[in-house]
Order: sequence, then structure tokens, then C-alpha cells
Amino acid sequence: MSETTPVRESIRVLLFPDIPGLSILEVVETSREWRWLSTDFSMAVPTTWHGEICYRRRQEDLLPGKVFCSEPGEIHATPRVQRGGNFHGFMIEPEVFDSYAAEHGIRLGRAEWSRIVQDLSPTTASSIAAVLRLARSTPTALEAQSRVVEMFESLARELLVATRRQPPKSPGSGVVAQIRDCLHDDDSANLDLKTLATRFGMSRFQVLRSFRARYGLPPHAYQLCVRIGRARDLLKRGTKVSDVSALCGFADQSHFGRHFKRHIGLTPGQFALQVRGVRTGLKSRVDSGHSVGTGPVALIVP
Repeated sequence: MSETTPVRESIRVLLFPDIPGLSILEVVETSREWRWLSTDFSMAVPTTWHGEICYRRRQEDLLPGKVFCSEPGEIHATPRVQRGGNFHGFMIEPEVFDSYAAEHGIRLGRAEWSRIVQDLSPTTASSIAAVLRLARSTPTALEAQSRVVEMFESLARELLVATRRQPPKSPGSGVVAQIRDCLHDDDSANLDLKTLATRFGMSRFQVLRSFRARYGLPPHAYQLCVRIGRARDLLKRGTKVSDVSALCGFADQSHFGRHFKRHIGLTPGQFALQVRGVRTGLKSRVDSGHSVGTGPVALIVP
């Protein structure tokens, strides 16, 4: 009978250049007793780990489907681990946390979690998962910041102490159209959510919510559609795939290829070959004296 090699504990800290003040602890196969002093607003989100959390002289059962929330200056421990496994710890610096909370009408210095251990709704779980996926991709600054703002929208609504507040005034359609125009600029790949908010005198949350309400997509998703459309046009003109990737602001060619195929259903190379084939067919029909004004020339090229 062969022996099974035990899975070793693995701990990794994730930082995001475009999201200052946020760090994530990725913990795999841990069964240790943790003792942790929080210097930030923190959330522990287990995926397979199950145990007891001791915090503020109370003990709470934490298991997948729930989230443990702690505040700066507090210590927590895990005196009893019922099942070792994996979890993610989100740590948001207090001043950064306050800035996000202020966008939802919470006074500076007054943000606090409503409970120690809380159930994760599908909406909040989805928004947390979207932030975690940033570590496995190469997002633009606009997408990275938007994902965090979307996550905090869920946190403010479901996990923070309820506050009475007036909803932020929605900007006019003309302002939202101006935001859209910015996403069509040639240098929009370097645009981030904070810059848009500052430029139009809005909060990051207002930019995200008003744009999504008007155009059905958050700004980063709309921006990606613009970049893919621009790439499609360049490929139709015969520009090399490697050049298109750089011209449209993608981190590298493989990153460009993944996004292009997800949107178009073809790799950039396949798209370029089909466009080239259509153009060759058109040229041969013209050279032979046949009309090119009737009938389809391709079924796949959009």
C-alpha cells in the first residue's frame, strides 16, 4: 500500500499596484492555530477551512459560506480547527476602508462591521471571487479598481452597520456620455477609475453605478469592448497581430489572444487569416471582371 504524500501548508501575500491599501493572504492547507493582531479592516473567507474563531471574548463557528470580519487593533485566534483547509484573508488599510465607506454615506471614522461572523450572499461571494481572479489575470487599472469598488458596494450594503443616508445624486446623461467618450480615447488603456471620478467630480461608486445604469456594462467591460473593436479594425487593415496587441494596450500577446477569442470566438490569428482570405477573394473577383457588389463574401467575419 503506497503512502500518500501530505499536502504542505502554503501562504502567499497578494498585492495589487493599482489598488493601494489592499492586500490578500492566500492560505492553502492550514490546520495551525492562528493568532493575529489586526491592523486593518479584515475579512477571512474560508473555502474549505472550518474551525472556531475567538474574538472579543466570544467564540464563533466559521465555515465555508461565511465570512469573519475584524477591525483594527483587535486580536483573534483559532483555538479549535475542525477541518484544515484553505481560506483568503482580505486586509484593507483603515484610511482606504474609510474612503470607500464614505462613498456610501458613512462618516469618516465611523465604519464598522455589523457582526463578527456573517453569511455570504451569492452577490457578495461573487464580488469577492471577482477580486480574487485579479491575481490570476492581467487586468487594466480600470478593471482592478472597478472590481474592488463593486466588492465594497456589496460589503457596504450587507456587512457594514446600516446607516441612514441620502442616496448619491445621479449625474446627468450628458456627464455619463462624456465618461464614455473618455473610454474611446486612444490612451484609454491607461485610464483608471480614480482619474474618471476626479475628472467629473464624482465618487468612484457613482461613476461605476451611473455608467452601468446607462450602458449596461461597467466602464472596464465597455473599455475592453472598445479595445477589441479597435483590434478587429486593425486586423482587417492587415496590421500584424503582435503590433495590434501593443497598439490596443494589452499587457502581452497571450493576454490579447484570450480576450479576443472570448469576444469574437476566433483567435486574432484565425480572424486575420479569414479576413485575408476574404480580401484575396474580393481581389480575384475584381481582377476577373466579376461584380463584387452582390452576395455574401464571408459568414464569420463580423
